[in-house]
Amino acid sequence: MVEIPVAIAKQSCYTMTISNNPESFEAQVLKRLDKIDTDIKTTNERISTYWEASKLLVNLAFGLIATAVLAILVRAAVGG
Repeated sequence: MVEIPVAIAKQSCYTMTISNNPESFEAQVLKRLDKIDTDIKTTNERISTYWEASKLLVNLAFGLIATAVLAILVRAAVGG
C-alpha cells in the first residue's frame, strides 16, 4: 500500500491509501471527493455570509455619511 497526500488550499490535507483492489481505490476516491465537495460547500457558505455582511456594513457606512451630510446641510439652511 502507498499513501499519497493531497494538499488542498493549505487548509487541510487529505491522505489516500492505494491498495491493489481497484474497487477499494474507487471507493476511497469517491469518499474523498464527497469530503472535498462538503468542504467546498461549507467554504462557499462562509464566503456568502462574509459577502452579505460586507455589503451591509458598506450600506451602513454610506447611510451614516448621508445622514451626517444632511444634518450639516439642514443646519446651514436653517442658519444655525
